[in-house]
Amino acid sequence: MSTLQTRVDNARNLNNVTEYSDTQALLHSNIIIHQIEDYIVNAIWERFFWDILAVDTTVINQNEYTLPTLSSGLFDWANKIESISIQYRTWWEFIKAKEVNRETLEHDLTRYDQNQSEADPIYFIADKSVFIYPSPKVAIEWAIKFYWIKSLKDVTTLTTPDSDLFGGKIPTKYYYLISEWLEQFILRSQNRNQEAIQSKDGFDNVLLPSIVDKLWNRKVGISMRKPANISKYK
Repeated sequence: MSTLQTRVDNARNLNNVTEYSDTQALLHSNIIIHQIEDYIVNAIWERFFWDILAVDTTVINQNEYTLPTLSSGLFDWANKIESISIQYRTWWEFIKAKEVNRETLEHDLTRYDQNQSEADPIYFIADKSVFIYPSPKVAIEWAIKFYWIKSLKDVTTLTTPDSDLFGGKIPTKYYYLISEWLEQFILRSQNRNQEAIQSKDGFDNVLLPSIVDKLWNRKVGISMRKPANISKYK
């Protein structure tokens, strides 16, 4: 099974170098992975890493819920919260909440908690929390869904398998890009700065655009995420 180490070893072989440490390689690989991630999101589709996260139990009469932080898996935070849906009764469907601007609301928040219909909930995000109106009147597990665009977590070891790179959203046949761009860092470590600049230029203007062409029409699967450990609600 191929791992990130496979990509690093390939880069060493391609550049005929041995004095390029695993520590350097891991640092530089994360730079590459996040650049590829950002390029794909910007050039192909903002929602390429879109997903649904089902969050833990709602609390009776509680409006504020801490935005979820993934403690495991391949992603660690959300670049963007697209929408939120709430289940107010176990026998109800999830109701899509409407995002509002707190500063432009006409009334005090208590009025919305008392009078806003459960069939037409509203929410806003502030201080790393989501505020939901009206508050739930029944405690229900997995009762809030976040539709969000996620950010890839840093890889922490070179033994990370291919299946855990790019969140499984990119086919492994394109992972050669990691080996290719490591070249510029290897060249810099050898003080071959002009060659490193040329290598970076080739990666930025040839290799990255080529993957956009290959992935442009690819459908990305969406799945429900239920993390084992979510930040507790306040």
